[in-house]
Amino acid sequence: MKVGDLVKMKYEMFWHLKSNPRIDYTEDVATVITCGSHIMEIMWPDERIEQRDKDIFEVVNEIR
Repeated sequence: MKVGDLVKMKYEMFWHLKSNPRIDYTEDVATVITCGSHIMEIMWPDERIEQRDKDIFEVVNEIR
């Protein structure tokens, strides 16, 4: 994953996150702002910025 990529939560995360009340599953697409080795900062369509684990997301559209 790189800066500018569009990402969304993996479908299988619905079942993993069901037991974690702090993180809700969503099918919205987010934009990667910064990306580290395990954590990335993403911006949701409502302009909310969050830091999340890279493992729960998949790339929808890559920036070349």
